[in-house]
Amino acid sequence: MRHFYLILYVTVALSSCAPFYSGQYLTSQQNTLSSIPLKPHDHEVDVFFGQEKPAKPYYKVKLVEVQDFSEQRADAMLKKLREKAKQEGVDALLINDIGGQTVTTTSLATNTVQIFQKLVAIGLKYKENIDYMSEILKEQVVRIWPDDNPDPKIFTMSYDFNGKNLSLKDSFTRRFFFRDIYLFEDHASVYTPQDDWEFRMDTLNNLFTKRVLVNGVPVLKSDFKLNGPDRGKAVVMIKKDNYYNLEKYELESSYNAAGLPVKKTLKKKKLGNLWTEETIYRTNGLPDKITRYKIVEGKEVLYFEIQNTYYSSDDLPATDN
Repeated sequence: MRHFYLILYVTVALSSCAPFYSGQYLTSQQNTLSSIPLKPHDHEVDVFFGQEKPAKPYYKVKLVEVQDFSEQRADAMLKKLREKAKQEGVDALLINDIGGQTVTTTSLATNTVQIFQKLVAIGLKYKENIDYMSEILKEQVVRIWPDDNPDPKIFTMSYDFNGKNLSLKDSFTRRFFFRDIYLFEDHASVYTPQDDWEFRMDTLNNLFTKRVLVNGVPVLKSDFKLNGPDRGKAVVMIKKDNYYNLEKYELESSYNAAGLPVKKTLKKKKLGNLWTEETIYRTNGLPDKITRYKIVEGKEVLYFEIQNTYYSSDDLPATDN
């Protein structure tokens, strides 16, 4: 479920005064022309001019733009544009009127004229280079046993190419995903940022915070005191509904030889273990099955199971040529 364009927390804040940012801010720039998922690369970017087109199947995915306030030659701007395309996962650029784009004059409020250069192109993605669909979470089938009910409730959570949960209009699903799953995910979450949440990274105090606001008041909030030398333990402050009620927990994790968390245990002082969660991984290192047990009178009681399904190249739409 870990997505290649994932979260840029380290660029968000450097102090305890750091602002909150929305989930959309923390992901890579959204595609403007399609929903095709993109992944940064380091291979050469093709360039086409005017009516030229690639011979191989492709998608028009986004506009790619660079600007510079110094007087650079057009070929230097094109070089910058190709580097920007690599960062954004674009394989080819379609450029029109390159000469007309490179120099623009803008009258400022001070009655001076500032000369800057820009270059904009339509970014193309070759279908043959989209070899990472199997890394993108498509669906989670959930079996949950609430209130010791012997018959599980079964439902499905679906995700788009960019990791957005598409099943949150259902109130039960929304409550389960946000409160039981997402609330306990830290800065290294396998889930991409969801639309309703805000995030803050306080590197000065080694603290990661996420929250949901309703009418300006947090109704869900979690503060993670990030792990120091012992990456297996984290202090978590959780808030549900009552703004003044933050409860302190300890989240303890154990890892396999590949450094992936295989077991998590949520603890609370005086109450002991509250639940344990086990994850089974696929050969490519992505989570396949997640199982959580509630601790009732010292015994593990099955709470839920989640089976993951991932996209494949067959899920891609028809190309633009």
